[in-house]
Amino acid sequence: MIFSVLGSIALISCQKDIMKDINDGGWNKERNITEIKFENQIGLATITRSGENATISFKYNLDATGSKKIKLLSLVPSWGATANMKSGDVVDFDNASNQAKIVVTGANGQQLEWKVNMIPFAEPIKGDWKITEMMVYGGCDGGAYGGDHWVNIGTLVSEFLDNKPSCEMDNIITFEQTGFTESGNSVGNIINNPGPDGKYADFKWKNGTDDASRIYRLIPKSGGKWEHNVVTDEYLIKDASGALIISATFRRDVPFEYKPNSKKGYTFTNNTLIFNVKSLGLFVGSWNWIYNAYDGVIANPWRYCIGVKR
Repeated sequence: MIFSVLGSIALISCQKDIMKDINDGGWNKERNITEIKFENQIGLATITRSGENATISFKYNLDATGSKKIKLLSLVPSWGATANMKSGDVVDFDNASNQAKIVVTGANGQQLEWKVNMIPFAEPIKGDWKITEMMVYGGCDGGAYGGDHWVNIGTLVSEFLDNKPSCEMDNIITFEQTGFTESGNSVGNIINNPGPDGKYADFKWKNGTDDASRIYRLIPKSGGKWEHNVVTDEYLIKDASGALIISATFRRDVPFEYKPNSKKGYTFTNNTLIFNVKSLGLFVGSWNWIYNAYDGVIANPWRYCIGVKR
């Protein structure tokens, strides 16, 4: 019994000593930032640390205010650590590098300087665009044996009936930005203005049988919605109800030469929406159509490219 009592006293004494060390915080060297968010931030911030090198990067909607002095909405340092900035503070990124610093002090008194990089973001597709080109790349062999070719359907006259694709050449496509998703994707509305002629193309082939609107009517006449995936850089084109029509790549690195399938190229001089329409053609699958406009435009189109300019 005596030994049991003495052991209990010793155990309690040890526990008190351990808690004293823990409460003193001398062991705690953590100086991390585990969470951070700024006003008008797009998506999540990227937090990285390697030894004494600590950085934070985040995308910022510069269109929202036009100012690089940005309010800090939240900051969570490591347990027991403190930061020299807090929620509600304004962080100044108004410099050539768009960079600021936050200092975190650990419970043991050691400090770590975090470099915070603000990446300004302005949605590139937002605004009014006039159609400049309507180019189709196609061919039944996909270029494997030279049967691929580019066709400017915006200039075709005798190949289409009724309202020809050239009706679109005075159209103005407006991409309105209405906000962002929780993941940071830009979203908005599409307005398809028919221009001075008041017409939209019907995309009906001259044989009176083949309706190519399912291939080329990708921007709805009545308008629709769009979403820009900030990770993949793809644009999702949707109808007015929000149902997906097709995804597109928006090339703005002009001028650029585009070579689908690494075959025959075409040089675009204006920003261009590129649609993968391979699954939308008729796929006649006959060699009789090789080098024929019907093959590339109706039966076996691969890419549809709409050149646009502001």
